[in-house]
Amino acid sequence: MRKGLKAEKWQIKQLTFNRHKTVDVLIDRICHHLTTHGVEVDKEALTILRQWLLVPYSMWDIDLKGMGQEVCYQIETIKKIDDELLAIVNNLRKLPGRKAQEVVAQVEKRMFAGDYDFCHTQHARNKFALYEIEQLDDPEWHTAWKEFTDRYDVTKRY
Repeated sequence: MRKGLKAEKWQIKQLTFNRHKTVDVLIDRICHHLTTHGVEVDKEALTILRQWLLVPYSMWDIDLKGMGQEVCYQIETIKKIDDELLAIVNNLRKLPGRKAQEVVAQVEKRMFAGDYDFCHTQHARNKFALYEIEQLDDPEWHTAWKEFTDRYDVTKRY
């Protein structure tokens, strides 16, 4: 496996929201067309799509996976990319900056892991902390919590 492809495969595995499961196959299709198809303009469009598929999902303005699948389908069936679709792909040349992608990717990873705390304002954090204190002082809450933990093992991750 060439060095660039190995790095790309690693980058694909870092994608959030389980996108690696479908994007990996599409990137393989695109790479296949890049190495076997001879039309230069198609190669440029395929390269643009391949680069965009590695951009964090939150930065996509359109369905790039669907677009990539359609481009591959057109290459496989009519041996070229439709002019209208090609014009759309060519308008995607400017990728978000590397630093912006890194920041968004980190936010996506935190959200995928269920960590939304960084999204809350200080006011929201204070409000939640006050609510939590109120709950801990509420005997009804303790009764409900005991019934719940008697029924379910809360130490087990579901």
